[in-house]
Amino acid sequence: MSIVAILSRARSLGIRLSVAGDVVKMKGPPDAIAAIKPEIAARKPEIMAYLLAGTDGCQQIPADCIGALRSSDGGLYLPWMPVLGPEQLQLMQRELFDVVDELARLERWPDDDYDIIIGAIERQPPSTLRPDLAHFRERLRVARLEAEARQTANRRAWKFDR
Repeated sequence: MSIVAILSRARSLGIRLSVAGDVVKMKGPPDAIAAIKPEIAARKPEIMAYLLAGTDGCQQIPADCIGALRSSDGGLYLPWMPVLGPEQLQLMQRELFDVVDELARLERWPDDDYDIIIGAIERQPPSTLRPDLAHFRERLRVARLEAEARQTANRRAWKFDR
């Protein structure tokens, strides 16, 4: 069996291989490690050379990918946003819900429009939460100013009605 086939089989069994000094380290299910260990031991020098060549290449990141993260399959990627935990995600969704709820009340949205927007908040991808929050906060700021201006005008009009 070729080195690539052995490494492919190890990956399909859920085994991660790495080199530590002159030892090939294997992490994964014990029964899978026991099954593939003889094949790896038989071709150890070649497998070590292959793994070491792969780690040297991994450290060379192209200039346009600096800051990129490396996935488990070795590819580089740029995340759309920082990693959010479930509680952070719920907190941001709750904040967006509160902003939209107040905005809908101030702008007197129809019930159907309100239901559509609230449903979208629950199902939207996390990467859209920040831009949506900024958008609706700005709209809420403007709506509050308009409501305050209306209240001020109504108070003045009441004084002149006497």
